[in-house]
Amino acid sequence: MVDALALSQVLAIGECGMDKNIATPLADQQLVFDQQVRLAKTYRKPLIIHCVRAFQEIVGCLKKVNFSEAVVFHGYRKNWTLAQQLIDQGYYLSIGKHCLNGSQDELLENISLSHLFLETDTDTTVEIATLYRYVAQIRSIELEELKRVLYQNYKNVFNK
Repeated sequence: MVDALALSQVLAIGECGMDKNIATPLADQQLVFDQQVRLAKTYRKPLIIHCVRAFQEIVGCLKKVNFSEAVVFHGYRKNWTLAQQLIDQGYYLSIGKHCLNGSQDELLENISLSHLFLETDTDTTVEIATLYRYVAQIRSIELEELKRVLYQNYKNVFNK
């Protein structure tokens, strides 16, 4: 049987992580996450992280194993201060439709575009183009420039 993680079509491991707002005990989540991180390290795959109120635990795990592949925090909704800390460690942030209400304008104004992704996740009420236009306007850059940078991020993270 072929090891699925070794296949070139498998671009990343995720969505994995920890969530302090669910009933599953954090210790159980930590065990599973630790295994997922080890697999990502073994197979040299990026991680797509789901994190709810567990940034310290997730970053601690990544540091503990000296994880060197790309890390993307999916659906990032926190503040600019935490964002800076994550970016300083080389991580990427993926921002979704929640930014359209202006709650993340400070982050979007300040984040290095080389650490940014935009996403709609499973929400079909907002088109990704809407997010791109919003961020380009916030950054006062041409839409094509934003597209170019985010496509480069994709290539950097997923080695395409």
